[in-house]
Amino acid sequence: MITKILFTAAVIAGVIAFYRVRSQHRTKPVEESSPETSSPATRGKLDPAHLTAYGIVAVLLSIGAVLYYLDWAEDHRVVSIRVINTQTGETVIYQAYQSKIQGRSFETIDGRAVSLADVERVETTVDD
Repeated sequence: MITKILFTAAVIAGVIAFYRVRSQHRTKPVEESSPETSSPATRGKLDPAHLTAYGIVAVLLSIGAVLYYLDWAEDHRVVSIRVINTQTGETVIYQAYQSKIQGRSFETIDGRAVSLADVERVETTVDD
């Protein structure tokens, strides 16, 4: 939840910075913005609005990459699935990636598709 709020605030701040920079460039006279009339000392510098915008973009890209990695890591976590037949008491243990589990069916790590009956009970544990 906090990441959604931070992401929204960062987008709003980026839009505000973008429009502030854009409005500053519109108010400058044409001869001031030409490279021939600007001094060499000011030509290579970035103003604070540009630095802020670049910083926000860098932070957003970093957060996006981290969230993508965390989601990928969670989907590829190995889970032990213990299937217990309530009528016979027979127990079978499978291993599958968490992203491959859908309700009462899953695909094991070695590629077997397993669908469970209503009389079977399922217990899942995360392998470390």
